[in-house]
Amino acid sequence: VSANTPAALSRCIREEMGPQHRYFIAEMGARHPQDIRVLSRFIRPSIGILTAIGPQHLETLGSEEKVMKTKYALIAGLPEDGFAVFNNDGGHVSACYRRAEMNKVIVGEAGDDLWAEDIALSPEGSAFTLCDKDGLRLPCETRLAGEHNIRNILLAAAAALHLGVSPAQVAQGVGQMKAVAFRLQASRHS
Repeated sequence: VSANTPAALSRCIREEMGPQHRYFIAEMGARHPQDIRVLSRFIRPSIGILTAIGPQHLETLGSEEKVMKTKYALIAGLPEDGFAVFNNDGGHVSACYRRAEMNKVIVGEAGDDLWAEDIALSPEGSAFTLCDKDGLRLPCETRLAGEHNIRNILLAAAAALHLGVSPAQVAQGVGQMKAVAFRLQASRHS
């Protein structure tokens, strides 16, 4: 179940967060122009990850320009010392990266701040080398299938590395990732 509305995020914070938690990762849904701006004021994130800007919200937002403006509210809502992570989509998200004037990284393509090489995909998962512009070459394996998951892992890894997680811990975490039940899981039927 996605929890990306003020009510769902409030419930999650109230019922599931405790003193043992150091970080809270919140998905911010965008059905209406002010949704992410409102959620950013409520959650007050210090890191923002912009994954995609595309036609999936056209029905309620009307144009890709409005989708971009709505989603950029996450980046605009970060504090002065915030950190922004962008997916290099060669389109709207990349344009947002160029626009942002803060501590930021872009991931996905060779030569970016973070990217993947030596990608091997199978129904059982994926293997790749996580690379960064400073020379990091980190072999990773995950049970998550599909190249899109590698892109998502790069986004998460950029945030984790920014927070001081060691490369070895990142690789260990990648190896422990599990697919969400009933989503993109390989299965065999007789």
